Amino acid sequence: MLARKFQPREQICGTIAYTYIYMSDKYKINLLESERDLMHMWDSMYKLSVWECGRNELLTEIQGNNNKFVTERCR
Repeated sequence: MLARKFQPREQICGTIAYTYIYMSDKYKINLLESERDLMHMWDSMYKLSVWECGRNELLTEIQGNNNKFVTERCR
């Protein structure tokens, strides 16, 4: 059986990366080493936008917790 793969649009790779990294850390979801490496590569390649930083602040106010990976990069 062939493995199915996809490549997301370049504009959302960073969003996917910091979401996966957060979920893995917060909820102890295991990622394969290759997946973790890819997420960290995307995270470093794609800069957060002002909108994403503002969204993180708003979600922090609503939920009472933050995505520390986004918060650190928005400083």
